[in-house]
Amino acid sequence: MKLIIDVTVWDKIQLYLVELNKDYTYSGTIDQLFDKLIKVLKKNKLTVEDLTAIGVYTGAGSFTNIRIAAVVANTLGYLLKIPLYQFDIGLRPNWQTANKLKIIQPNYGRAPNISKPRG
Repeated sequence: MKLIIDVTVWDKIQLYLVELNKDYTYSGTIDQLFDKLIKVLKKNKLTVEDLTAIGVYTGAGSFTNIRIAAVVANTLGYLLKIPLYQFDIGLRPNWQTANKLKIIQPNYGRAPNISKPRG
């Protein structure tokens, strides 16, 4: 089962099970990503071991959201030995032309804005 993770909108977690053509969108914060993923899999009588590939939208969006989505995908990809794919925001995912990766690296859309320490 191919999974697509999209957390580029600040307060939304979107999970898409490709072969089932099922799209799940949840309001919530990024710390709920893994719990929502497990919920979606259980709802469809699947487990993480049923995942065959994971795609992640890594375009513009929240720095933290994109980074955590990449960590979840990279961890599952490593443990399950499945391919990872990185998709650009706004484009329909194309598994044939997407780069098959071992590690997803977030694309933050701009240079980080790091402020000076207080005090």
